[in-house]
Amino acid sequence: MNPSLLLFPWISLGVLSSCSGDSSKDDTSVSDTASSPADSGDSSSPNSVLEEDFQAGLSRFSGCGDVFMYASNPDDTLVLTFQASGGATAAHEAGESIDIPYDLLSDEATVSVVYGENITHELCNDAFWLEVIEKKRFEVTAGTATLRISPDPDTTEGSPELPADAILYLSNVVLEAPDGERAEFEQFTFQASVGWLPG
Repeated sequence: MNPSLLLFPWISLGVLSSCSGDSSKDDTSVSDTASSPADSGDSSSPNSVLEEDFQAGLSRFSGCGDVFMYASNPDDTLVLTFQASGGATAAHEAGESIDIPYDLLSDEATVSVVYGENITHELCNDAFWLEVIEKKRFEVTAGTATLRISPDPDTTEGSPELPADAILYLSNVVLEAPDGERAEFEQFTFQASVGWLPG
């Protein structure tokens, strides 16, 4: 495995590549959604794909790299992805849990929501056998995130992997698709293991 994948776990096909469609790799943490999420956006659009409180249906969590995380629905048609650089490295260098804040409109972190088929199959995976069909992509237009990341104390010295436990807190996120469909939520939190090489 190329160690550079630890920082850049995606492929260059327009679909984010990073975590396995194999449900055995998915973390089983329970998401923490806001009790009163904001309404989703342009519900009048004939091509709307996101329901109000869509994030509440994202119940499969996983991650890899330094750092890539995702939350998807059970039928693998919708995924929220988070990507930032260097969180696992920083936690291991600190030797303890750290919190890293992000403005999602900066270049330091990105959040996207993608709708389609087999949508997580190429995420954190290095063996592909299903066709991933991306039908609509939403990019963030507002919001903040905090990444709480804790290094695995049993990491082997010199290993290309930097295993860590990560909790992502998203706040006041607004997303928009090219056709104008919008969605927003006040809070969404999920947990995943990161720092390992895709595969």
